[in-house]
Amino acid sequence: MGLKEHEYVRQTLERYTNCKLEDYCSHVLITNFRQYIKEFSERTDCEMHEGNFRIVNAPDLDCTMIDFGIGSPQAALVINGLAYLDNLKSVVMLGMCGGIDDILEVGDFVIPTAAIRGEGTSRHYLPMEFPA
Repeated sequence: MGLKEHEYVRQTLERYTNCKLEDYCSHVLITNFRQYIKEFSERTDCEMHEGNFRIVNAPDLDCTMIDFGIGSPQAALVINGLAYLDNLKSVVMLGMCGGIDDILEVGDFVIPTAAIRGEGTSRHYLPMEFPA
């Protein structure tokens, strides 16, 4: 039968989100917090589709949000799928991170520029010496 790679990725992303790729917007927020996508759905008054992942498309904002759950392999599956979207302009991860600087306080807004890579997935994409 032999599916081509782009067909396989398309079917995988559609199956996991229960949403056609044509409905995806050009700016995508990904998260691993269910509350974020519920809030996005409520604030945009847009329907949430549920498969293994949850997705909300907000065409008026040209923004899609996907909640992939927990785990680097799940995040990689989403990113690999999004890479095949012709109209994709940006992907931003909304999540949580820890910090090891004494000046940080609970509730501080942080934009990470590097990470400790020990999760087991990223090594399949970049050498461990590459700063994450």
